[in-house]
Amino acid sequence: MKKEQLKRVDKVVFAILLIVLGYIAFTMVGLLATGRGNSGIIIQTVAVAAGLITVIGIFAVRAGTQLCGIVMSAAAAMVYFVMMCTNNMPDTYAYAVPLIIATIGYLDMKMARIESGIIVAGFIIHSARMISMGKITSEDVIVESIVIFIVAAAVVIMTKMMVTFNKENMSEIARGAEKHRETAIKMQHVSEEITNCFDETNA
Repeated sequence: MKKEQLKRVDKVVFAILLIVLGYIAFTMVGLLATGRGNSGIIIQTVAVAAGLITVIGIFAVRAGTQLCGIVMSAAAAMVYFVMMCTNNMPDTYAYAVPLIIATIGYLDMKMARIESGIIVAGFIIHSARMISMGKITSEDVIVESIVIFIVAAAVVIMTKMMVTFNKENMSEIARGAEKHRETAIKMQHVSEEITNCFDETNA
């Protein structure tokens, strides 16, 4: 991807992450302010604060580069994974949906696979914790698993398809450019032949 294209993707991903992480931070601060904070909440607050600082910082200095997308996605994945390991709310897994979908824009299969793997691993850990705490049933886990696995698989498949389309478009552009070059060469040869014939006629 070109720098301008990366900048546009970075802006969209940055906005998504800012909204999601900002909401999480607001929730954590609210819990701490009302005296409902525990060690898990404190850990999550630190994680989301670090994630926000990282996302804002890398976007400010490296927007439009491949590094920016990698760091922003990694920061978001880190926050999500920490939450899956410490949060006691059954529906926390839902934060994965906007975070993982945002990676499609980078057309990076490796990033999509890693992000999907982290999302799934975090979900498995969270589900095991929720079941052991008696907060969800096995039926709930089945439904949530279907959602998470479908989203993760869809992101990887869509990213792969978009990458393929992009390569096909680039190949088509390259073929068009090659045909244009060949046509230009032929026209140049014809022009030279006409010029030579004209010169011979006048000689």
